[in-house]
Amino acid sequence: MQRRINSKSHQPRCGRRAFAKRASALAVGLIFVALASPALAANTYVVNSTLDEPDADPSTGVCSSTPSGKCTLRAAIMLANFVAGPNTITVPSGIYLLTRPGYDDDALVGDLDIKHDLTIQGAGSGATIIDGNGSVTHDRVFQILSTVQNVTLSGMTIRNGESLNSTVGVIGGGGLYIEGAAQVHLSDVIFDSNTGQNGGGIYANFSSMGGLLELDHVIVRANKAIAGGVGAGGGVFAHLPSSLVGVTVQASQVYSNTADGTGGGIYVDGNSTSRWTISRSEIYSNTAASGGGIGNFVPLAMFDSSLHDNHVTFDGGAMEAFAPFYILRTTLNANSAGRFGGGIWSLQTALIPPPGSVQNFADIEESTLSRNSAKYGGGIYQDGFIVNGSLLTLTNSTVSGNTVAGAAPSPAPSPGQPGIGGGGIFMYYGQAQLLNTTIAKNRVFLGFPHPNGGIGGGLYIHSDANASATFTAQNSVIANNSRGNGVTLDTLDDGFTQGTVTGQLAFDLIQTTTNFFISGPQGGNIVGQDPLLGPLQNNGGSTQTHALLPGSPAINAANSNAPARDQRNYIRPDAPDIGAFEFGGTIPVTLANISARAFGQTGDNVMIGGLIITGGGQKKVIVRAIGPSLVNFGITNPLQDPTLELHDGTGALITSNDNWMDAPNKQAIIDSGLAPSNNLESAILTSLNPGAYTAIVRGVNNGIGIALVEGYDLDRTAGSKLGNISTRAFVQTGDNVM
Repeated sequence: MQRRINSKSHQPRCGRRAFAKRASALAVGLIFVALASPALAANTYVVNSTLDEPDADPSTGVCSSTPSGKCTLRAAIMLANFVAGPNTITVPSGIYLLTRPGYDDDALVGDLDIKHDLTIQGAGSGATIIDGNGSVTHDRVFQILSTVQNVTLSGMTIRNGESLNSTVGVIGGGGLYIEGAAQVHLSDVIFDSNTGQNGGGIYANFSSMGGLLELDHVIVRANKAIAGGVGAGGGVFAHLPSSLVGVTVQASQVYSNTADGTGGGIYVDGNSTSRWTISRSEIYSNTAASGGGIGNFVPLAMFDSSLHDNHVTFDGGAMEAFAPFYILRTTLNANSAGRFGGGIWSLQTALIPPPGSVQNFADIEESTLSRNSAKYGGGIYQDGFIVNGSLLTLTNSTVSGNTVAGAAPSPAPSPGQPGIGGGGIFMYYGQAQLLNTTIAKNRVFLGFPHPNGGIGGGLYIHSDANASATFTAQNSVIANNSRGNGVTLDTLDDGFTQGTVTGQLAFDLIQTTTNFFISGPQGGNIVGQDPLLGPLQNNGGSTQTHALLPGSPAINAANSNAPARDQRNYIRPDAPDIGAFEFGGTIPVTLANISARAFGQTGDNVMIGGLIITGGGQKKVIVRAIGPSLVNFGITNPLQDPTLELHDGTGALITSNDNWMDAPNKQAIIDSGLAPSNNLESAILTSLNPGAYTAIVRGVNNGIGIALVEGYDLDRTAGSKLGNISTRAFVQTGDNVM
């Protein structure tokens, strides 16, 4: 057994030297003092057997299972539960099959219960396999109890757990169940073929006191939530009861999971003040009754991701949204719903405070919804029935190739209701606005030989005496949409309005306005012309678009209110074009990010990075100090706990951070999609005026190791630019070169 001293904040800090004379912009005479607290002993246990045997006597402090005398995974966890953490368990490659049926919270039988702060490090997700053997144990694989503050699981597969019945605690979370306010970090973990009433793979049941579930490079696949038609979260179920609780999913895959209720891939509910994020992730081939990819009841921000081939019986093929959401640079493709919203079903159920504010419920930017299908709203079903002011906004986005189809309902729909409708978007009351958006090539399939009365190939907007609908479009293309039966020629059908729909149309290209009437100001529109669109394809940028072909009447025909960049983030160089694509748009010549890697030491040899911002106006940036997560890239000696200081050109300290989760604007860091993957890493998100800046990276308690300092441009449309980086550090050899 190895023992080490915890090097976190339980040790005093003092005497930080300055470097103003040695670098372009460093601070002078900075002193930081923190209250000291007693160090805690920490143990490391190395598992040496795949047997599933309990420890003979945890009070001895020796990992020795009975009867074999080995250090099994169960025995190591029992020891870690006996001694206050944080502790570490190293698990070599192999298949660790759980074989002890029963229910308790002591890890003696059934699942592996964790009571204190713990890191379990496997040999890799393809090498270390923890098999719950649920058909025998009838229990989950891991449970994290409410006495825990921090748990890290990495480098393993967690499979075949089951939580459908129990005599102890909450049922659910076949792979992992979390209770209390723990910070749970999952990295290089696969959750495979687990089953639970809720949360087939993971069930995070946080308290209002706090908690974080972080999935970083995690795969959640082939898990099931089964509960007689109300099972939620086939892959992941998270309950977030307060603003102190969150979930982040980054660089992960969630696929082939099933829920017999809501949220085939991920289900999140809780308090409206909580938040969760998805970035650089893929959610696909999940199934459910509703919310195939995501069932969402908590405000969500999603960036640079893909939701595709998710399928539901009822509503929300890719996502069922009952809470506000923001989607950026994301593709929703080939999802399907049996009723409402092949891509998204959006239903606001409560007012967003403060009273009287604009109800910005659904915000989609620089994204594409394509080839989704449903009966109503192939791409999006926007429902304003409960909150009539609920607003859907699409900016620099494309809705293309979505379809509605199906037999006419029996009994027939109420007067004014189509059998099917809204190939691209179906609006049932509420509000919607399109800003430089392209709605094209969406379709209503009428059925043959029995027509279904469908209409509204591009848009269907419903209003009546019970509630109103408001529609605004500016600089947008609504064209090449149709309805047809697949036998005779299709009829152009860009939109249909039922009842009186108010709003505004300004500088739009609408190919046909038959059956499409908006009551309100209109001007600068082009009607009756083909916009000459290319196919939906990769025209640059992170999402597919329809290019404007030479001679398109949409070229240079928009007003000056167009965003400075198009959907691809290409610059609009002259008079802007109508739609999401800018003909002749130019690739921005800017740095998205700058970084440097070096071996950080102490004293004069700490790591120093210099940043320069040029141009005019403030630049919104995030600066990060990365250390422990570098092990994922083969670095064996990373800086374990980096701190970060940011100084201006005079050497004055602007701000500092030790552990990004402690930042006062941690939610903004999460929402940027660039939150560090390890909570010991540091980040500063701020806006800087043009000038020279210095970032200093140190190790807590004089720690040393390889670190990465990074600067990211969070607004490349600004007049200022992230210019360059310079680095000063002690140059060594091998992996420690600069």
